Amino acid sequence: MPPIVLATLGDAGIKDVRHLYRTAVCGQLPAGSPPCEELILRFPGEASPRAPLAQIDIANRYRIAFVPGLFSDCLNGIFYPFTDVIENLKESGFAVHDFRTAGRASSAENAQRLAKQLAELNPDPRPLIMVVYSKGLPDVLELLLRYPQTSQHVAAIVSIAGASNGSPVADDLYEFYRDWLAGLPIPGCDRGTGEEVHDLRRDVRLEWWRQNRSAITVPIFSLVAVPRADRVSPMLKQTYAKLAAIDPRNDGSFCGTMP
Repeated sequence: MPPIVLATLGDAGIKDVRHLYRTAVCGQLPAGSPPCEELILRFPGEASPRAPLAQIDIANRYRIAFVPGLFSDCLNGIFYPFTDVIENLKESGFAVHDFRTAGRASSAENAQRLAKQLAELNPDPRPLIMVVYSKGLPDVLELLLRYPQTSQHVAAIVSIAGASNGSPVADDLYEFYRDWLAGLPIPGCDRGTGEEVHDLRRDVRLEWWRQNRSAITVPIFSLVAVPRADRVSPMLKQTYAKLAAIDPRNDGSFCGTMP
């Protein structure tokens, strides 16, 4: 790991819009939903709520694209994310694109796949809001770096549990995964090489930002999952406990939620 420091959001060049997000989401919760304070946790330093911003004609101004994460096409899509959301958005009049990546491919390989899918879309003046999950964030960042012309078609990236700065779990498991698990067959996806986990290591991600931060001009909005310990999936208890030794605010996933 290279040396890193803790910094305030402002000093790190990050704009805090938690209060805007809270106001927008809490104002649209359907009847019967849990209280908003249970859904969106409040941490120190959040600004006071304000009147929600007007959301005018969003479906006619933007398209929405979804990009999955690690192992997304494995196990025949049993755990493929966003499927229910995609249907709801389409019913609400949004143009939605469900981009597919290889679950055990490197970010460079998936960037190539994403560039091809973008090129195959019908011409449309509306830019994309790209909603990315887990390793989908490094994949899309690699897309913007290797194919800079795509930036003009992307209005924003919304990262959900995105592996922005990598994960300690990837640090620890990379060599074991590369040597013993990457080549094992899994229904629905190709064998890996280990590069798919190498791309999630903290040293790799931090070095990527050091070299390429100035090349990324698309705004990135980061949403992280912070479940209570009693709400963590049994499958993720072990990694949750491991990540909790560093910070209890994690979701227990392989990529963690390292904003």
